Formats: sequence, structure tokens, C-alpha cells
Amino acid sequence: MAKDIYVRARGKDATERVLTNPGPMLRFGTMLAPLANAALRFPPARRLMAAVSGIAMKRDMAPFDPEPLRPRVPSVDPAGRKVAYFHGCFGGYQDVEGEGKATIDLLEALGCTVAIPPQECCGIAAITYGHLDDVRSSAERNVAALLELTRRGYEVVYSAPSCGLALVEDYPRLLGTPQSEVLARHIRDIHEYALSILETDPGLRARLKPVPIRLTYHNPCHMQARGLGDAVVRLLSLVPGVEVVPIVQDHCCGIAGTFGMKEKNFSLSMHMGRPLFESIEETGVGVVATGCGTCKIQIEQGAGLPVVHPVRIVRDSLLGGPLPPRVAAVAAGRVCAPSAAPAPSHDEASACPE
Repeated sequence: MAKDIYVRARGKDATERVLTNPGPMLRFGTMLAPLANAALRFPPARRLMAAVSGIAMKRDMAPFDPEPLRPRVPSVDPAGRKVAYFHGCFGGYQDVEGEGKATIDLLEALGCTVAIPPQECCGIAAITYGHLDDVRSSAERNVAALLELTRRGYEVVYSAPSCGLALVEDYPRLLGTPQSEVLARHIRDIHEYALSILETDPGLRARLKPVPIRLTYHNPCHMQARGLGDAVVRLLSLVPGVEVVPIVQDHCCGIAGTFGMKEKNFSLSMHMGRPLFESIEETGVGVVATGCGTCKIQIEQGAGLPVVHPVRIVRDSLLGGPLPPRVAAVAAGRVCAPSAAPAPSHDEASACPE
């Protein structure tokens, strides 16, 4: 790959080293979640972080969950639907309730046995930057763990679009092995998987309870890259009470993975997202749904609206339970949709750089 050659010739940027190897930071952050989350909200700590790591001081960061998802694999495989869940970094360590556990709950409510295999970061950021030597070993371990479960009759389901792109498209190119090619054929997007079950099971559809909420859906770039997204809207539309207002022009949110996390790119990232923030504002909704964790961070900061993973809404429809507080407040009509937050000006927005 061209970027791999460039990195070998020029070396690795220090900020990119931090952003492309999130495992240590996530493990440390979840172990010390109260302290780490307080530091993320403390300006002097953020200034130090920006100086040391190059991560933007003004960038809102997702908090660490003190109870991350942990591996669990049945010793005896039951009959029926079986799913190996690849939760990724955001669903496994940060938005655990809203994405990770919501996905597990939904799959189990759909009659699936859910295994959480040992897994490492999918490496999409490292692959994007051309740090290919850094990600090959972890990619091989992910392939081995997931492929073993597919041989036992499990489908592999992901909830983060970037993880899906890495597993299906990047791993076969990166590793060039028959195992990675075989695994790619067993990877399923959670929305398409849940939709395929609900559309063919009237009994399960009848269990869907109303979730009165008016929202819009942002289709992440990594979903668009694989021609996915329609299933998300169809899935949400199965839930009574949900009104999905389409975004007329669904632009890139501007964060472009780790690009918008950098101090040097923060202003440009927010400017790039401005067309999307304005399109969301034009819908008049108070809630945005999207499956991408970094899109969630960017839209919440740039549009000033709560963002929910689509799976959480379907999960709550099947099993009950309160929506996240900010989402529930909007759904109950207690909060008006604010205007999009002003983005720093820049000469010209550009397409996704990463």
C-alpha cells in the first residue's frame, strides 16, 4: 500500500502512534474510569494531553465505562442461532450501555446465543495511516478467534461500521490469507442481521413496543463505502412510534476517524462537518441516530443534539427500559432541538481526508 511505503520512508507521527494503538489507553481508562473521565473534563489536564499527545484540547471525548465488555464463549454450543459479537473499541469500552450491551440484549431477545470472543482493536486507524506492520499481528489474532467460532456455527456480527469495513475488506488485503477471506464471508452488520430476523418472524415483530421518538439517521462513511444503510432505516421503521426524518443531504460528519481528534485538524474537522450539522438542523428533529462512535462524538459536539445507536432503540422496543436521559428528554418533548453549534471558519471544506 502507498501509505505503508510512505510511513517506512518518513517514520510515524507521534500523535498517530497514540491514536492508532488505542488498546492501552482504553484498558487504562476503564480501570481508572472516574479519575480518567474527570481528567477529560479538566482543562489543565486537557492542555497537558494536547501538548503531549497532540489530541485536540477542545475535542469532546467519550467517557470510559468502568465495566467494559469482557470475553465469554460457551463451552457447549446450543442449537439455534449463534452469534459471535465483535464489539470494537467504542462499544466495548466507552458506549457500553448504548451500543455494546444494547447489541447483546437485542441479539438475545431475537433468540441468539451470543459469544464475545477475545478481540483486539480492529486496527482501522492504523491501516488508514499505513502503519501496517503494527496491525498485522492483532488482525491475525482476531481472524483466528472469530474463524474458530464460525467453524462452530456462529455468525460474526459487528455494531461499528469501521470494524465491519476492516474485517470484510481490509483484513483480506492486509493478510492475504485464505482464513481472512473465509471469515469475511461470515461477517454481518447488526442492523441487517436483526432486520432479516424481524422481517421473517411476525411473532417477534408483534413484541415491538412503541418508542415515541422523532429522529434522523446519519449514515456513516464506512457504511456508505460498503453500500449499506438502507437496512438501518427499515429496521427503525419497524418500531412503532419511531418517525425517521430523512436528511436531505447526508454529508460526512467531518471527524474522519482520528483526523478530527488531532489538535492541528480540529478547526478544519468542525468546518467540514458544518454542512451536515446544518442539514440535521433543517430536519427539525431533536435526536440523531448513527452507528459510528466517532460520528456520535462529532455530531453531539457540532450539532448540539443527543446521538443514539439505532440498536438501542430497537432493543428498548423489544425489552423495555428507559432511553438514555438526553434522548428520553427529547422524546418526551421536554427539550427543544438547539441550533447547530458554530464551527470554526476555514477557507474551504474538503472531502474525508482519511
